[in-house]
Amino acid sequence: MGDSPIYWIDWGWLARQIPWIIGASLLLATLSWGDWAARVRRVPRRHLFSRPPYSSVILLSLALIAVGFALNPTHPWEPYVAGGLALLLGVQALWEMWHHTRASHSKENSHA
Repeated sequence: MGDSPIYWIDWGWLARQIPWIIGASLLLATLSWGDWAARVRRVPRRHLFSRPPYSSVILLSLALIAVGFALNPTHPWEPYVAGGLALLLGVQALWEMWHHTRASHSKENSHA
């Protein structure tokens, strides 16, 4: 039973890598897309990345990376620090998304 390649993979380790890989991929995609959008719109990148939805996605990406760090500690204190950072970044990302959505709905209702 242990000779099958399916048993060669440490599935627990693989599952613990998923959050930071998704976070890093999302961060790279967001920065790449934002760079392109800034060039097309001819606005400074700093202006574009400091506002939702870009800032929210960047914060969410960083939260996922922090979750990955929390799941792969090398010292006993690392899960607490990385978990706290992930929670802080996640709450900030959700707050920005909620605030941006609410502001968008307010603008739509004022034009109607």
